[in-house]
Amino acid sequence: MAESSDGRKTALARLQESNALIYLFAFAFIAYLLTRHILLAFLSGVSLISIFGLDILVGASTHGVKDELMELAKAVAVALVIWFGITVILSTSSPISGIVSCSLLPAYERGDMIILRGVPIGEINSPTVDLTAEELASIYRIANPPCGTIGPITYNCAESCPRVTFPGGKPASASQRCVRSITINSSSANATYDENLSNDVIVYAPSVKGKYIAGDIIHRVFLKLRVDGKYFILTKGDNNDFMDASAFDIISQADVKGRVLFRIPILGYLKLFISGYFAEPIGCDTALLH
Repeated sequence: MAESSDGRKTALARLQESNALIYLFAFAFIAYLLTRHILLAFLSGVSLISIFGLDILVGASTHGVKDELMELAKAVAVALVIWFGITVILSTSSPISGIVSCSLLPAYERGDMIILRGVPIGEINSPTVDLTAEELASIYRIANPPCGTIGPITYNCAESCPRVTFPGGKPASASQRCVRSITINSSSANATYDENLSNDVIVYAPSVKGKYIAGDIIHRVFLKLRVDGKYFILTKGDNNDFMDASAFDIISQADVKGRVLFRIPILGYLKLFISGYFAEPIGCDTALLH
């Protein structure tokens, strides 16, 4: 039994010293970036987790399980302290996130790591329109249509929306309809606001009929609505045909996790693969032409 145990320890140590798992991860990850094949994404995630698992096993066999657990606890404690410090500095509970979909192409890509900062809605960059409480309530009363008028808001849809391949930028099949502007006809405003790619991008928790659903959304602010000093937000993905309000409740301050400060390409894939987001969503091969 002792010889068998020593053999396992030696085999684990040799595997770690060979860096085979690191090489496997690097190969799978680079191959995935080139091919976007789901099996390579799965292999990247498994090999990455295995690297950490092997380190724990080797530590436990060398120093003992108790000492390894203590070291692991210290590492977790340090990570939590650092995370807490970042959340305080950036004023948000979610300072780091990864982009899962392709709804913000071409400005943001799937696999980007994004850094957020918590801000009041009033400080987010986009046009602002004043509504009365009654006008806001009229928007909530029935489901928002992709195109057309509900209460004081009209979602103006173009009948043909050109798309280009991504990457490449060559002409692709156009969307039949998409929202290009919003018209506000309220007691304090009568104006049309076009889609503006210089508006801020935010991260928010979506809800349907007041109930939160799983997964944050990272989209660009289209318009801010100010009601009795409180702000609400209409958002849309740059690569989406329709407004988020077609599917989710209008965003309030409590829903907003933060404003995107900057992105780091590719690093977000590490979080995606560990979390099991291996398959590339539909729509990553084209982008709306703006």
